[in-house]
Amino acid sequence: MVINFKMPGKVYRTAMSPLATSHMLIAAGTEDVQVRLCDIASGAFAHTLSGHRDGVMTVEWSTSSEWVLVTGGCDGAIRFWDIRRAGCFLVLDQSQSQLGRRPPVLARSAVSKVSTSKALSKGQNLLGKPRMPQKKSGGGNGIKHSPLGQVPAKGYLKQRLHPGMLSSQDRATAHYGAVTGLKITEDGMYLLSAGSDSRIRLWDVESGRNTLVNFENCTLTN
Repeated sequence: MVINFKMPGKVYRTAMSPLATSHMLIAAGTEDVQVRLCDIASGAFAHTLSGHRDGVMTVEWSTSSEWVLVTGGCDGAIRFWDIRRAGCFLVLDQSQSQLGRRPPVLARSAVSKVSTSKALSKGQNLLGKPRMPQKKSGGGNGIKHSPLGQVPAKGYLKQRLHPGMLSSQDRATAHYGAVTGLKITEDGMYLLSAGSDSRIRLWDVESGRNTLVNFENCTLTN
């Protein structure tokens, strides 16, 4: 069987997920603003991802989820998509930054456990406040209290809009020029991006922030 996908313009980049077991999709970035997902099992287009305002230069699948795709466009934007849902869920913003990288996961877990146990031994809740005495049920007001003894604010349970759907964040850019390359670390914690603005940036995937790592003084050695 010969599979031939006709694209709307010049193809810049294609990628397949190294983790996928539930799909056989090729993500394609082209001159067109839409990212196309091609199903090699059926030989047809599965669907498209819309959000970029210019051609899509590079695509990269997550190393921690077979459903997450990262794309970089000529518009300078880097978008994160869950291909099972409509719209991207994160747009990276170069103005949002944090200094340095996070500690390793195991180290952070150990610190968290120690601080939690100390707080509990002092009779505090996880917010650092004294624990409220538990009230017995059976009151006549019919109000269900939260674990902290407070009534949730109105609209507390409403689903929040993800960043890709908020107009202010939807226009954010990761580079001043086109995004020409993307690479996610094997542990899925960081994303390395390159742009036509002569910049390489390292992003914290969890927070979506630029780590401000300076690559200007890096030199290549044999």
